[in-house]
Amino acid sequence: MDIFIDNDTQDHSSSSDDILIKTPTKGATISKCMSVSGDIKSCEPITIEGSIFGDIICEDIVVVLFGGSVTGKIEAKEVRVDGRIVGPIEAKIVEQSKSANHEGYILADIAILNGSTNGDILCKETLEVGESATIVCQECKAETISVDGEISGEITATKILEARENSSIRGSIKAKELKSDVGSKIMGTIESFTNSNIINKKLNATPTQETYKKEARRIG
Repeated sequence: MDIFIDNDTQDHSSSSDDILIKTPTKGATISKCMSVSGDIKSCEPITIEGSIFGDIICEDIVVVLFGGSVTGKIEAKEVRVDGRIVGPIEAKIVEQSKSANHEGYILADIAILNGSTNGDILCKETLEVGESATIVCQECKAETISVDGEISGEITATKILEARENSSIRGSIKAKELKSDVGSKIMGTIESFTNSNIINKKLNATPTQETYKKEARRIG
């Protein structure tokens, strides 16, 4: 039985924040009434409105729409989340809407987070913590980190950490440069350093689960 159907371009509005989620022009769709158990591999985009219990390896974009869920690891070129994911994400770009809920680590070049995240974050380039975002992590690392929402944990920015108005940052903070707007809240310890290679050496390759495990062992 073929569980995949072709998907035309559509804009899906999240019921929580009315953000339009762009779905791929082509590829596979797991519809609302579908529940799939098992791993999936695809060279085309995957749009998820139903439930998947298993790992996903995709050479293109994976979109988890509002009401959709994935319990397992996602490896893809790009991951867009409006639903729920329980498991790690490894991608070049990770984007969340306000209604997104994620439990697990993120390995990415760029992460733009607006929802709820519970897990470690390692970004080769940029991490953006949106105004509605709530992030709880043991370890968070990126070259540039900009915070409009809430984040707590051990936070390291090898270039710039920006705490914008009404943002909240808690924990152990390390940054080469710290910019803090009026109205931002920073609670914890702050350490400045000049050696940007500390993170670059760890993030100059494509992130893998083994990279994460080694980093986790070093942290622990």
